[in-house]
Amino acid sequence: MKIKVSEHIEVGSQKFKIQYTPNLKVDQDWRGSANQRTGLIEIDPCCGAGKNAVLMHELLHPIVWEYQLSISEEDIMRLANGLIALFNIEFDWSDIKG
Repeated sequence: MKIKVSEHIEVGSQKFKIQYTPNLKVDQDWRGSANQRTGLIEIDPCCGAGKNAVLMHELLHPIVWEYQLSISEEDIMRLANGLIALFNIEFDWSDIKG
């Protein structure tokens, strides 16, 4: 399933901007980041084939925050990987800038 990634998303009352941020892996040892305070979801463009799973992982964080779920970082990762596999998701990144 191909899904176009919008530059802006809303989850309940929260609004987020999605952008590429080079060197996240080098600077922070992260491939992606979601920040509730700033409303920014950042993805390191050097993630390669794992970029879809990284984005899904970061998209799950606003859901966890908005709906006050108690779920570990590891379980968010497992859920992201499972959703990607179950629905055979491939993201279209053409609207994302960095």
